[in-house]
Amino acid sequence: MKRFIAAFWLILLTISTASAIESPHISNMSCSGTLGCHTIALIDGVYVATLVDAYGVNNLCLKCHNPQTMARGFSASDIANPFGSTDTGLFPSEQLQTSHNWAGPVNMPAAGAQISTDPAILALRPTKAGVIGCTSCHNHHSFTGDLLLRRPGDTLCLDCHRQRNQRDVQTGTHPVNFNYTSATSKVKLTPAKFFKDPVNANPANSTSAMLFPSGKLVCTTCHAPHYADSNARTFDNASSSTFGLLSSSRGRLLRTDVRGGSANEVNICTNCHAGKRAHNGKGQNIQCADCHAAHVDPLDGTAPNVWLVRRYMNPLTTNTKVLNQYKDAGSNWAGPDGVCVACHAIPAPGGNYPPEHTSTDPNVCRSCHVHDSADGSFAAGCNSCHGNPPQINAAGPSGYASSGSSNYATSGVFKDESLTPHLAHTSRGLTCAACHSGNQHASGDFQQVFRTRSGTAAYYGATPSYDPTGSGSCLTNYCHSNGAPSSVPPVYKTATWALGKNSIVGTPGECSACHDAAPGTNAHTAHLSRGYSCTLCHAATAASNSSIKDASKHVNGIKEMSFSGAALGTEIDVSDTCTTSYCHSNGRGVYSSPNWTMKATGACGTCHDTATGLGSPLIASGAHFAHFSTSAAAYGPMLTTQNSTGCQACHNVSSANHVNQSIDLNGTLGYQRNGTGTCTPCHATQVNWNIGAVTCESCHTGTLSVINGVPAPNKSLAATLGHGAPAIGKGCTACHERNARHINGGSRLQAQLSGSLNADCRYCHDNSSVVVAEGFRNMSTHFLAKGGSQAMACAQCHDPHGSTNLHMIKTVINGKTIVFNDAMTGLVNTSTNQGLCQVCHTQTSHYRAGVPETAHPTTNCLSCHDHRATGGAFKPTGTCDACHGYPPAPKATITPQLFGVQGSWSSARYEDYSGGGGAHLVAAHVSPNAKPSEGWSNCAICHNGGFTDSRNHKMTMPLKGNIENVDVVVDPKYRFSTGFIIYTGAKRVSAPAENVTGSCYNASCHITKSRRWSIER
Repeated sequence: MKRFIAAFWLILLTISTASAIESPHISNMSCSGTLGCHTIALIDGVYVATLVDAYGVNNLCLKCHNPQTMARGFSASDIANPFGSTDTGLFPSEQLQTSHNWAGPVNMPAAGAQISTDPAILALRPTKAGVIGCTSCHNHHSFTGDLLLRRPGDTLCLDCHRQRNQRDVQTGTHPVNFNYTSATSKVKLTPAKFFKDPVNANPANSTSAMLFPSGKLVCTTCHAPHYADSNARTFDNASSSTFGLLSSSRGRLLRTDVRGGSANEVNICTNCHAGKRAHNGKGQNIQCADCHAAHVDPLDGTAPNVWLVRRYMNPLTTNTKVLNQYKDAGSNWAGPDGVCVACHAIPAPGGNYPPEHTSTDPNVCRSCHVHDSADGSFAAGCNSCHGNPPQINAAGPSGYASSGSSNYATSGVFKDESLTPHLAHTSRGLTCAACHSGNQHASGDFQQVFRTRSGTAAYYGATPSYDPTGSGSCLTNYCHSNGAPSSVPPVYKTATWALGKNSIVGTPGECSACHDAAPGTNAHTAHLSRGYSCTLCHAATAASNSSIKDASKHVNGIKEMSFSGAALGTEIDVSDTCTTSYCHSNGRGVYSSPNWTMKATGACGTCHDTATGLGSPLIASGAHFAHFSTSAAAYGPMLTTQNSTGCQACHNVSSANHVNQSIDLNGTLGYQRNGTGTCTPCHATQVNWNIGAVTCESCHTGTLSVINGVPAPNKSLAATLGHGAPAIGKGCTACHERNARHINGGSRLQAQLSGSLNADCRYCHDNSSVVVAEGFRNMSTHFLAKGGSQAMACAQCHDPHGSTNLHMIKTVINGKTIVFNDAMTGLVNTSTNQGLCQVCHTQTSHYRAGVPETAHPTTNCLSCHDHRATGGAFKPTGTCDACHGYPPAPKATITPQLFGVQGSWSSARYEDYSGGGGAHLVAAHVSPNAKPSEGWSNCAICHNGGFTDSRNHKMTMPLKGNIENVDVVVDPKYRFSTGFIIYTGAKRVSAPAENVTGSCYNASCHITKSRRWSIER
């Protein structure tokens, strides 16, 4: 190709008389032949030159000017065919339409095109055939100009499109052919409406910028004849075409986008026109070219619409005609075939729409709907005269109204709008009509408030009014009321307008400004006193107790009931009755139906049974009966049924937790709930609320139950060291009545174990079939007072539930610690003198509490003091040989004496001190057959004055240390005279003194003095 071009230029330079010849068609090309355009034929001896395919889609020019042959080539798919005037032989989907049509008709009204006025063009074969061709614009025989154009610049465009060579927008075509920034241009005269330097929709793409040759706005400012796809994202050049980078288009041949990528992005119009926004007030994204076009020639003989408004709006499929052919007062906006009604009906007055909507006067329309609205073209513009709402202390947009002689600031009722609560109302979704219904707009009266008493302010019979004097006050207005509760008269509060900004909304007292923050009407108090949030029943309206979630559902004349949390699923009917509400159920799917206006229908006991004192049957589900019952068979804590105190022993019935889809226990009392496990402190071990009674061990062993602040008695040793021990094997119910009252401190024994003293113990211990070991049967009881009866309870010393001592002896008696691990040595504590047989004694002769025992044995006590002794437990039962022999035997005699065998003083034994045995082993004194069981009968004659009791028997041990206690008191009937001593010469003294025995006389058996009692002393 380069060699071809070089050769072409060489031929051109050699045959031309002009310098710098540029025509490419005469290099190594010949007029005819392979590279030629003409066919040469000899006809009648004359050479005749003809053309092959002089015009058409694939005309002669495309023989060379195609992508396969030249860098700047074209194909049939490039033809712009927006009006369908040319048969390209392609499907529409195959057409790119990026170049001026080179095969269309010379007259194309839709394109504003007419046959050329240029004689040279008129002489062309395509023109004569009624079509245009490449040569219509390009002179194929020309030697000047890079593009071989027949006319310079846009004069070529305006030759055919001359009817669009206009400078007045009212002619139906965009003004062209004028200096964009001249002193008389609108760009200079109204700089706010135009960009002096037009903006580029894609600054990175120079081919999408508007062109102004010599500063003029011309056809090629917006259009390009070739490689133009109306897309600012592509580079409009031959390279993009060659490599397939151009997008398909509608054949408008624009340099940039007809529509921006989104509302208010730069488009073909807003490149130059400033301050214009999409008609997008409600997100409809209607852009400039949807209503306007650069050329709006109607082609039907009628006048075009002014301001380049389309006859038919772009997005519509309804084919609704628009006739807006006059400016100013003659504009047709809302009338038949008006601009606005082409797309939508004019909303009727009322609600959000003002009375002006009944008018078709364009000036009335323009008072609110302006093209330059900051909210989007023609978005309702209340702020053209005043703020929407007024919110600053100035006239005009954002401020107060001022139009001509009507100026709010001088009206006499002026309020500083920067301090009024307009914003507080509109931010909650209230429209102008909420307060200004029935107004005569722009009448000069600035106090048109509640002219028509309707809408929200008049709900439930309210008669809203406004007093403009002073600070201005809203009166008897539903919006500022307690909401007209059911069956309760409405209460209205006065709201002040002046200085009212931030006086209600957002303040701590916001809710109470209109209704009480904690309403006391109907059942409100009952709910709020439990801590329930407003959101429980008004979830769609309230976000919390002090904030609104959805303002559209607040102050709307509707008592919005939307339930959440535990109340989710509740339904409420027209009679204000709640149904299917968990809040008013037994918690298990059985519902009550409380009425909001009748407090008694929601009282305690209406949802589930409770304490009888509250007016309902006693609750009996699960273990409730066991806790409340006071019957003879009650074994629970017998909680009161007279009021809610019994309920509060376990539950916090006055809090919001009472109805929260969980069974709540009263945490303030220390109760805790872990599923169906423990319920401390009453039940320290796992219990099951619904199945059976708890075991005795669950409360009385391990971690003890604490009921009403009192711990359960600890019976942890019962199973191992008490009557439950394996050797005994008695369970709790062997003694205790399972169904008897239990936690009241009274008797809990079975009937057969009650009654007389120690009947509970004797029931088993007097029965040989139950207690097999003889040593534990037929036990006696002890004395409570010296000389008294056997009145001591077994339990005073024994714990039937076991202890760490032998025989279940208590570890603490009379507040003293008792250790009893050895029956021989453990009865008397010689260290503390508070042993088992000491701790209670205060009047006894021996073993007194806290008094050291020095005159009696401190071990083997039970040998004399048997638990089963006749006449009382531990009454001395030892025979006369328990402490000394029966009788005491001497260690030395004149003649040997046999004793200790049957028939010879069998129970005699040596006395433990010299002389003590004496002459006991004399048959005349004591019979050799004497037995200890004979007791005092063998002793009373000499030692007890004939009495067979212990009156003179001091029983002080050991004998050798208490010789002085030995009494010789002869029975008087054996004495001759009571005036004479009966036993003489004796010295009954203990060591270290030496004792001396005496002699008997003055007795029937010894008239004279006898030998000394003992040969030892």
